[in-house]
Amino acid sequence: MSNLFRFPDGDFIDWIDRETFAYVQGSRCAHVWVDFEPGLFRSGRIIRTKSLKDWIDVDSKKVIDVVSETDEVLITERLMEYFQSKGKRARVDSSPLPVDSPL
Repeated sequence: MSNLFRFPDGDFIDWIDRETFAYVQGSRCAHVWVDFEPGLFRSGRIIRTKSLKDWIDVDSKKVIDVVSETDEVLITERLMEYFQSKGKRARVDSSPLPVDSPL
């Protein structure tokens, strides 16, 4: 599986680790937790929208803004598009994050 997925407008997503994506838009990025479906033989992913909190400057790594609701919707749609293109199942979960969340 390729780590980088580009969109026509230049935005892209890239894996940070097994459960975290960076959504990059220009010189800023937002991290989103993409959990595994529970169960031994489940292959789907869960996009945890509550993990989308801050925009981070790509160069300085400093928080520069808060992810708006509009941006959250766009990023979620883009992640769903990514998983569909890879033939993977995914769903969105906007419930509060579990205590053991990586973000």
